[in-house]
Formats: sequence, C-alpha cells, structure tokens
Amino acid sequence: MERRQFLKLMSSAFGQSALVGLTGCVALPKRARVSSAAAQDLGVISLVRRGHSKDTSILTIYDWSGEASSVTQIPLNNPHSMLRSAAEPSVIYVFESLGSAARIDLGSGNVLKVDHRLTREPFFGHAFQTPDGRRLLCSQFDTKARLLVTVRSAADLSYLGELPRECDFTHHVVGLPGTSIAVCGQFMPSPKRKRAGVVFYDYERMRTERVVDLDDGILHLLPLSSEELIGVGYKVRPGTVAGRREHPYEDESRSNVEAYKTVEALPAPVYRLSSKGLVEKYWDLSRPEDYKIGFGLAKVGEGGHFITGHKGSNVVRLWRDFKVVKEERVTQPTTMVVSRDGSRCLVVSQGKGIVFATETLERLAIVEGERDIVIAAAY
Repeated sequence: MERRQFLKLMSSAFGQSALVGLTGCVALPKRARVSSAAAQDLGVISLVRRGHSKDTSILTIYDWSGEASSVTQIPLNNPHSMLRSAAEPSVIYVFESLGSAARIDLGSGNVLKVDHRLTREPFFGHAFQTPDGRRLLCSQFDTKARLLVTVRSAADLSYLGELPRECDFTHHVVGLPGTSIAVCGQFMPSPKRKRAGVVFYDYERMRTERVVDLDDGILHLLPLSSEELIGVGYKVRPGTVAGRREHPYEDESRSNVEAYKTVEALPAPVYRLSSKGLVEKYWDLSRPEDYKIGFGLAKVGEGGHFITGHKGSNVVRLWRDFKVVKEERVTQPTTMVVSRDGSRCLVVSQGKGIVFATETLERLAIVEGERDIVIAAAY
C-alpha cells in the first residue's frame, strides 16, 4: 500500500464533528476481587465487549475460572488495546484504533477521555507506559494526518511532546524492560526511507539510538529481555473496496455507513531483533501462507518461549527456543494475554476468548457471552 493510499484510507477519522474532549466522573465499581487463592495465583483478566450503544463498550473483570467480579460501561466504542498502570494498580488505559483514549480509575470511578472528534488527532491503538509511571508513549495521528508517537502524561493524558520523525507509521510501541529504550514498529515504509522496520529510541535522552530497516512492516512487538524482542511481520498488496461497515463516529447528519478499502495479506516472517539490529527471521518456507498478518504475541517463558497468532492465516503457534513446537488452527486470532503464573493464555478469536495451556496449547476453556469480546488484559 502506498503512503498516499494509506492516508486517503485513514482520512475518514479526521472528518468527524467534535462532541466532547475530557469527560469527568462516572459510577464504576470498586477494584475487582478474585474468588480463591488459586485464582489469585493466576491473577485476573479484563475483557472489553461491544457496548449497547455506539459510544460505549462493556468492561468485565474475571478471574481465570470464569467468574465475573465486576461489570461496567466505558465511554469508548472501538477499543483496540488496554494496559494497566505501572504506578496505580486500579488505573487502566484503553485506546481505540483511529479514535479516542481513556484513563479509567476502577477504584475512584474517575474517567478521563481524550476525544479525537475534538482534538482531530486520532489515536492509532497502542501505548507504552514508562517504568516511572509518569508518561505514556502513544501511536497517534496529528491534525495533518501524519502518524507519529506522542508523549502524554499518565496522570491526565495531556500532551507533552512527540518522538522524532524516524518513528513515522508506528502502530505498536513497547519498552525494553530495565532500560529507557522504546521500540517503535513501523508497519509500512516511512516517508524518509523506502523500507519499513523498527526504531530504537531513548526516551530519557530524547534521541534515536538505532533504526533497523526490514523488508516487511512490523505490526506488533514483544519484548523478551532488555536486549531482545520479537516482531511479527506485516505485508500487504493493495486491494479493492471489499465491504461496508458501520463507522462508530459518523456524523449523525451523514450516512452511518462507509466504504473501507481492504488489502490482500501477503506472507511475512517473524523477526527476532536486538538493540544491535536484526538477529534472525523465522518462517516455514514450505507454508508461507501460514504467516499472513502476524497479530497476537504473548511471552510465556524465558528466552524464545512465546506464542504468536497470525490473523491472516488463522493459526496460533507455540515457540520454544525460537522454534515452533506446536500449532493450532484458530479463526482470526488477535489479542493474547497470559496469566500471572504463565500457565494459561487467552486468545481472542471472533468475539470469544479461548484459554490455552501455554506448555502444550491444549484448549482449556472458552469465554463467551451475550456480546463479542474485543480486547483483553491480564494482571
């Protein structure tokens, strides 16, 4: 997909009327409880489902046995990712793709929302919180439809600055543990270069440390250590208008249906990267069709022990020592989250959650309900 085609595709996110910027307090439950000592070992899991109105979603907190301990409504319609505050355990952040962001305090009930219809700067779905808990590094557009990484206050979501332009076309941004290095995955080539790749950036010194050019875009990243991480490749061929769907933020005076341009997914490998550059790329060349749109990533052990999900080819893989040891067919796997003890992984697939054993990829349970699951987080 060419840059101009991408910007044309994204332009619908900038044409919406502004309604509100920051919203205040709403009634939310107290912090969630877990039902047993065993559940405490596993932690809890937050699931966001589609809401009953076009402006809301439903947040439910479960223990891993499937018991719900709290349910609430959040003021976002199209949530794409969720993270728990490193500094305040009762606070979560939820980000829409091509939409707004919210800071939700499950203890006090306070909600802060940055509404993209007012700012005309849509978020692009992901953020990383610095270890000191003070800042969020967010993938976001500016008012000129340029995609960049902004720095925001974790306390009130106010704008603090942005990373250098080497981070153009970043969808996912992560931090290497124990360091001040953020890694930005570019899912398509930057205007400055003809190739996509990743950017290593020191957010304390405010400087770019390294740019690693790759043959394919990187959609999502998974830190493995202070030195290494995994990136799942993203490669597409320009497609045609293949369908129409309801746009949650369409102006009421206009049609509530928009045409969306889609793309044909092409095979792209799983990349192993370090702060020094590309280490290796992995894929089965006898079945390249099984490496289309790497989407989900979950660390389940030390070194090369992780799980990947490929949305474009409907497969989930268990890796050990950077080798695939088992795979399961799962329809359009997206978000993946791991229990606190590392024994279970929930994979979101077509509106439901499938719980796998991380050592064997055995299916343990299915989490589903009245409305579709969109995203999940575990802690």
